[in-house]
Parts: sequence; C-alpha cells; structure tokens
Amino acid sequence: SKFDMAWNEKYAELIEFHAQNQHSNVPSSHPNKKLFRWVTNQRSQWKNQKKSMTPERIQNLNDLQFSWCNRSTWEKRFDELNSYHSAHGHSKVPINDEEYIELGRF
Repeated sequence: SKFDMAWNEKYAELIEFHAQNQHSNVPSSHPNKKLFRWVTNQRSQWKNQKKSMTPERIQNLNDLQFSWCNRSTWEKRFDELNSYHSAHGHSKVPINDEEYIELGRF
C-alpha cells in the first residue's frame, strides 16, 4: 500500500540517520523535521497500540536500538524541575518563566 511505501521510505531515512549517529533518537532540532515527526509518531503508535504498528515494524525499529520513550528529554526536564524546586521551594513552574521556559512548557 502507499502507507507501507511511505513507512519504508522514512524507515530508510532512519537507517541512514542511525548509521551516521549510532542512535535512532532524532532530535527536534534535526534539519529533517519530517523524520523527527515520523519518529515521534512511531512512539505514539506503539504506546497507543495502533494496528499499523505491526510486530515486523517494531522489530525493524528495535534493530536500530529505537528508543520507544524519549527518556533523555524526560530526564533533562526532571533534573530541571529538581533545580527549580530547590531554588523556589515548589514545583509549579510558570509557563512564561524565562530561565525555565522549556520546563514550563513541558
């Protein structure tokens, strides 16, 4: 199907990314925004147990050490939250806090 062809095309791009970077965690800052969105979508489909996320696709992604949960972002924000809590005595980060803008949005 055309959906399978599109998936295989993005998977080929991920193989290339993996070969160049030794990981498959495409950052949001990567120039290929479509690949970043595709990787994010794969995580979402897996998490929500969508039928399109077949065992074969899961295996293909696992072959590239695919990170099903973007732990690095979560861990970074958790560290920021600990710092914020230490500095302010609470964890209610305002969305417009200049120093912790990404954490506020998270």
